[in-house]
Amino acid sequence: MTRHEPHYEWDLHYAGKADYLAGLGKLRTAWGHRGWKVHDTPPPEGSTPGRPVPNWPGLSTTDDHGITIAIYLDEYTHTPTLSTSGGCIRYDRDDGVTARKRTGAGEQPAREGAITYDDGVQVTIGPIQAITPNPGMKDEGAADGHTYLLPVIVTNRSGAPVELRDGIGARKGANPGVRWLPGYSLLPGGPATVPEGSSTRLETVFTAQTLPSHMNISYQPSELHASYDWQLTTR
Repeated sequence: MTRHEPHYEWDLHYAGKADYLAGLGKLRTAWGHRGWKVHDTPPPEGSTPGRPVPNWPGLSTTDDHGITIAIYLDEYTHTPTLSTSGGCIRYDRDDGVTARKRTGAGEQPAREGAITYDDGVQVTIGPIQAITPNPGMKDEGAADGHTYLLPVIVTNRSGAPVELRDGIGARKGANPGVRWLPGYSLLPGGPATVPEGSSTRLETVFTAQTLPSHMNISYQPSELHASYDWQLTTR
């Protein structure tokens, strides 16, 4: 990155070409609705002898702030890539995209709540639900009557794919007696991408011999977004 020409890149993850092309289609529609001109870009040319190049095209546009947004296959790694360049990049890894609206557990104790970020990404957390542990949960020490599920829903209206991170946590000692099950984290299968216009439901599981009256947690949906603290009531 330079001071005058900032440029950022993020690797994206798709199940396959069909999933990738479906994501491009949603982007094309979303960008078009915003009045942004959409440009098709060809698949990358082969740069490694003997290594086939996936025939995956790309898209690019320029937003209202003069920032070029593009999604394409990296010419060397053939990894789906999201890039932004030019202008004043609003996605700052240090500060993160901040919230423009907070309701419920995002600002005061409640069973659930929502945060809407300035770029249109919305996060809804809660309510906490008592569940019957399955055999896999019991293998990690979960017990009947003491196992709970916490749902997190991320809705993407940002105009570009959002790569989620397993960014849920809490300050040390914030929730006495609570133990999170490692095998039931938000993203046990690795990174996940929420396409433009889509929602993804994530779930994490914890145990507690005595459920506290409220849970203090923090959540950061991606590297691009600021982390916020939540206080969820459990009853």
